[in-house]
Amino acid sequence: MSQNWWKLAGMAGVVTAVVFVVSFILFGEPPALDDPAGDIRAYFEDSGSQIQFANWLVALAVALFFLVFASGLRGLLGAADADTRGMWSRASFAGAVAVAAVGGAGSAFWGTATLHTDSLSDDVLVALHQLDALLYQVAMPWGFALFLGAASLVIIRSGVLWAWLGWFGILTAVLQVVGALWPLSGDNEGFLGILGVIGLSLSFLWILIAGVGMMRMESPPAEA
Repeated sequence: MSQNWWKLAGMAGVVTAVVFVVSFILFGEPPALDDPAGDIRAYFEDSGSQIQFANWLVALAVALFFLVFASGLRGLLGAADADTRGMWSRASFAGAVAVAAVGGAGSAFWGTATLHTDSLSDDVLVALHQLDALLYQVAMPWGFALFLGAASLVIIRSGVLWAWLGWFGILTAVLQVVGALWPLSGDNEGFLGILGVIGLSLSFLWILIAGVGMMRMESPPAEA
């Protein structure tokens, strides 16, 4: 296992992408931020168990797979990023840690809403729903942008993985950053919000492709 650590990390990336996609499908289509409190309450009442299981899957993906993948990717990129003393590879891992932290906080808001749906007032329930949206659709995109953007810079400069994957990661990071502007319009389902959702979906695809690329590597790159 120690001799093929990058393959193990790549496998963790593939599992991360799959579990992330499954969990977000389980969340279903949540109500809009400006929907009546009754509709938001009905969503948590009808999908409470499903949301809790999806939260569990997200925690599983982050704790056991995503951070392992990001750590392995940081080790892989660190050798190719030796001319900057590993600055960009470390920045990428910092972005992954930020994603994990924000995701955990966001899960706590919806988890609270599903556990106490009957006892929470309309105002509190709406606030929890909106806080979750701000974390998942504003704060988390910045973490993903740092994670993907920094890693992609190293990939483009070094060729440790496919160069097109680096450019794809830059595009995905830009979409995440632009999509995080949706609070300016107050509509997370408008044009900017849609860009953010596209960026998040492409982030999962980037992780999947990078994981496959790491699994296909016969040996890690030597230090530059």
